[in-house]
Amino acid sequence: MVLEISPFTTFFIHMSVAQVAKTRKGKRILEGREPLIIENEKKLLLIRASTADEISQMVLKEFLALKPHASVKLFKKSNDFNPFEDFSSIEHWSAKFDASLFMYASHSKKRPQNLVFGRLFNYEMLEFLELGLIGYDPAEFFEVQRRYTASVRPFLVFHGDHWSNDERYVRLQSIFMDIFHFAQDTQMNLLDMQHVIYFVAGPNGTVCMRHYQVRMRKSGRKEPRIELENVGANIDMEFRRVSYADPEILKMALKKPRTRPGKTKNVSTNDMGETVGQLRFKKQNLRQIPRYKNKALRKRTIVEDGQKVQKITE
Repeated sequence: MVLEISPFTTFFIHMSVAQVAKTRKGKRILEGREPLIIENEKKLLLIRASTADEISQMVLKEFLALKPHASVKLFKKSNDFNPFEDFSSIEHWSAKFDASLFMYASHSKKRPQNLVFGRLFNYEMLEFLELGLIGYDPAEFFEVQRRYTASVRPFLVFHGDHWSNDERYVRLQSIFMDIFHFAQDTQMNLLDMQHVIYFVAGPNGTVCMRHYQVRMRKSGRKEPRIELENVGANIDMEFRRVSYADPEILKMALKKPRTRPGKTKNVSTNDMGETVGQLRFKKQNLRQIPRYKNKALRKRTIVEDGQKVQKITE
């Protein structure tokens, strides 16, 4: 009798094996890789195959310029593999650099100017999508030069009904949001709104990516008038092949821990709306409280009529 182990069982067994750190540095690294309630910025693997043409390499450098602080550049000659057939190298680099996103560029006669976007969960492949370049205009072709820096958080705009109706566009939108995900802030300065990335879902499975620079003009009111200027690069792509994630593994990847707010004890609000706190101490014995022994209060021996008398000076 032969027992067949499903991929989900293998994945569960792999997750149950705990890694033990041997050094303090290794312990800090493992603690940094533990699940978080609020996710930090995810790293992006930029992989270039030796067959990638010049335009595909320029697109890779464009994403590197948009995410320079959280990208790992892998431009080696030995990166000739097909992610749809063997993605073991991507899983190895994911565990090595603690990266959960990747972008692979290659070129062949059958699939020219090929781009693969994907993501991993627990350093194992989750899903990836293959797109082909059908148009590219670099930033050098535009008269308006970029004035924003790479540290500025871009605003993402997804235009079209396909982003909510078509499963391919839904997964691609999620990957793009993970790529351009920055640290979460509750407040943001209006002056930091300088860069907008505009994604358009075109007909026949096409995707258009545009970069706009925000100009703030005087409007006679408190809020400025916003103008958008196309600063490039313009990237046009089309869908080719798609490898969706396993539903059970995707459910585990999207699972969030329950966070119940803790009860705040001894804190209340009075009628004036002020927060009042109570401090509770144990019963104190005032006779056992240590005090400063002043010389003026110490006992002194005084001789009166030939007899010693103890007096406490006040």
